[in-house]
Amino acid sequence: MAAAGVYNSLYPTEYLLETPVWDLPTNTEDPDLLTSMLKARLDAQLAVAGLTGNPQIAFALDLAFAAHKGRKRTNGNYIDHPMRATIYLLDSLGVHDPDIVAADIIHDVGEDEYKRVINWYGDGNLILNEAGEPDINANVAKAFDALHSTRKLSERTLDIANRVTVPSFEEHLAVIEEDRKWAVKTGLFLSHIALEVITCPAAVVVKRSDLKDNAVDNHHTHGPAKMIRSDKKYYALWKPMDAALDDPDCIIKNPAIRAETRLEFWEGKGRAEARLVEAGVSLHGLAKEIGIDPKLLLDM
Repeated sequence: MAAAGVYNSLYPTEYLLETPVWDLPTNTEDPDLLTSMLKARLDAQLAVAGLTGNPQIAFALDLAFAAHKGRKRTNGNYIDHPMRATIYLLDSLGVHDPDIVAADIIHDVGEDEYKRVINWYGDGNLILNEAGEPDINANVAKAFDALHSTRKLSERTLDIANRVTVPSFEEHLAVIEEDRKWAVKTGLFLSHIALEVITCPAAVVVKRSDLKDNAVDNHHTHGPAKMIRSDKKYYALWKPMDAALDDPDCIIKNPAIRAETRLEFWEGKGRAEARLVEAGVSLHGLAKEIGIDPKLLLDM
C-alpha cells in the first residue's frame, strides 16, 4: 500500500481537504505518487467524518488495495478509482455511514477481482461452466460468500456492494450478432441498475460516486477514445439517477447537497452530449439501438 506520508510531505493536509478531488492531478509520470496523494486525501476525509480506525473500513481498504494491486486504468493505478469515488461520497455527498463507505471502497472487488478473493478467503476453486471456463456470475457470488465468511464486512455492506456489481451478460450475448452485442449488453446493464440499484437508496449513492468518476468527470480520468464508449454506455443513466434524488428515502438529506450534485451531473451530461454529437452519435439513434424510450435520453 502506498504510504500517505509520501504526499503529505509535499502538500499540507489543508490542501488535500480544500482542493476538489478532480482538480488534483490525474495524469502523472509517477502513478504511485498519485495513489499516495489520493490515499492521504482519503485518510484526511475519513478523519473529518470521524471514521479513522473504523475496523470495517480499515479491512475494506486493505482488501481493495490488495485485490487491485498491479491493475491499471487509463490514468493510473486501478485503486485510484474507488478512492476518488469514496472521497466524493464522504466530501461532496456528505455520506459518513460506515457500511456505505466500506461498500464504496470495495465496489469493484467482487466484479473484477473474484479470483483473488476466492483464493484468499474461499477454497481457491473456481466454478466452471459447461465449456470448462470460469462461470463469472457464479464465481462473483462465491467471492461475496467468501467475504461474508470473514465476518469483517457487514451484511448490509456486502448487499450494497453486490447490488452495484454489474453481472456478466456473456451467456445472453452468445446468440447475438456481433454488431448488436454492445447495444444488448447496455440494455441489460440499464435493467440491472433499475432493478438492483435504483431500488436501494444506499446503492444509489455508491453508484452516484462511481458515475462521478466514470461518467460525469471522465474527461479527467479517461482517455478520449474511452470517453465516447463511456458516454454511450452511461448516457441513459442520467435521468433515473437524477430522479433517485427525489426519493423520500434518499440518503442525501441536505437539500443544498442534492442540488449541488444534481448540477454536477447536469454539467457532466452536457459535456457527454456535446462529445456524442461531435462524434456523430444520434441520441435518438442511440436510444433505438439500446432499445429504450428516447425520452430517457432527451427529456431531462
